[in-house]
Amino acid sequence: MTTRRSNTLRVVGLALLSAVPLEASKQPTLEEILGRAAEYHTTYAQRLSGVTLNEEAQVLDVTGGRTRGVIRISSDVVFVNLQGQVAALRDPFAVDTQALRPRTPRITALIAAPATPTSQDWDLVASYPAQGSIHFILDLQVKVNEPTTALQFISPTYQPSMKYRLDGRKTINDVETVGVRFEEPTGQDQFHVLGTRSNARATGRFWIDSLTGAIHQTELWVDSKLENAVVSVKCARHATLGLLLPTEMTETYEEREGGGAPRQMGRGADPRGSVPSRVSVQSRSIYSGATYSPIDLTKLR
Repeated sequence: MTTRRSNTLRVVGLALLSAVPLEASKQPTLEEILGRAAEYHTTYAQRLSGVTLNEEAQVLDVTGGRTRGVIRISSDVVFVNLQGQVAALRDPFAVDTQALRPRTPRITALIAAPATPTSQDWDLVASYPAQGSIHFILDLQVKVNEPTTALQFISPTYQPSMKYRLDGRKTINDVETVGVRFEEPTGQDQFHVLGTRSNARATGRFWIDSLTGAIHQTELWVDSKLENAVVSVKCARHATLGLLLPTEMTETYEEREGGGAPRQMGRGADPRGSVPSRVSVQSRSIYSGATYSPIDLTKLR
């Protein structure tokens, strides 16, 4: 009986030991996570195209460690699938509660179903974000402050040219996510993706559901000798649309002398027109009121 019991315990022990590496092997590898995230991005770009969010942004000029100006910008933000990348078209309708235009969805009126948009309609729509950019302070801010800017760095288009590594775990939206850090390659003649004034390099981190590839949060860090930015975007699932949508974006920016003349804020501008050698900006945007009208830019006439 003793021998039989000993053999039984030995078998059970071996089974338990063998189960440990088996469970560990079920954890997705970095390559598997990247593959799932690429598939998610492709589907997400298609399904998100046509979603409109209300964006309430507060922008502070904090140059020199004190608040020199505050501006509040209310905008429609319309997401479109632009050649496989997610673009966010910002169309401000009020600044500091003063109306800039009638509160009508003029982007979706032109290019969303059931409209049959032309290339001229698209040209007009594409001009709206440029018109609204005058309300921001820095060129760098205009360049990267879409809530979807970071997503391009996980897309199938850019994955082959990026460096990735696993970096932490945390629970977001009641989902266990894994951190995936990315880096643009460096080089003396390297042209970086964002195309900023001083060719800033992008690094950052995605918080990804490793089983589905869904991206719950993005962190984007932009850096050069003359420019710096940190942009973090939180997402939450929209019950009706069944999509992870941006809920909050926080940003910090700095441009230093030689990076080009910073913009002057409309109501917070220095009346003498002077521009400090170092300009710092903080911003926070809240998103709400999701609506959906399908947009398919491949059908432009």
